[in-house]
Amino acid sequence: MLYRNMEEILSEGVSGDFKLEKFEVKKTDLRAALEGIPPGQYIRLLHKNTIVMSNTPMEKITNLGFIRKAFGDILIGGLGIGLIIFPLLDNDVIKSITVVEKYEDVIKLVASQISFDKRLTVINDDIFLHTPQCQYDCIYLDIWSFINEDVYLEMKSLKKRYQKHLKINKDSFISCWAEDEAKNGRKLY
Repeated sequence: MLYRNMEEILSEGVSGDFKLEKFEVKKTDLRAALEGIPPGQYIRLLHKNTIVMSNTPMEKITNLGFIRKAFGDILIGGLGIGLIIFPLLDNDVIKSITVVEKYEDVIKLVASQISFDKRLTVINDDIFLHTPQCQYDCIYLDIWSFINEDVYLEMKSLKKRYQKHLKINKDSFISCWAEDEAKNGRKLY
């Protein structure tokens, strides 16, 4: 099993302006069906009642490429609901994962509920200001809750900023969540 059932792992809660909330999509939910969300139980992270992340199929599909390609020492911008952490830790080629999360409330809600192994470090800092103390094999920036051309400009800027923190080897890479969709103005799944 690649992804865990985060709605079973995480409990609902509130910290500051953030909220973890479970929700159900029913067979009769036409809007969800049109958005490609099958019936089932899910969980979402909200910031001031705006969805930041969930564990719907779109989130899983748009993160899959990174998960499959990741190796070695990894830097991730954004914790979200921790969806990608478990599949990474299940992979023996992952040496370490450093997550930079801007909001302490997200860390309180999510990281405090999950037992990770010693390969994971969560740092409370802003990815736009953070200065890594080492280099990484893979850098994944996943801080956006939506995409558009302005977000793509931020992605390009962040990738340029973090390029110097990437190890020099043939398989190292930097990528951003939904980068191709933002660049090309395409809708997410």
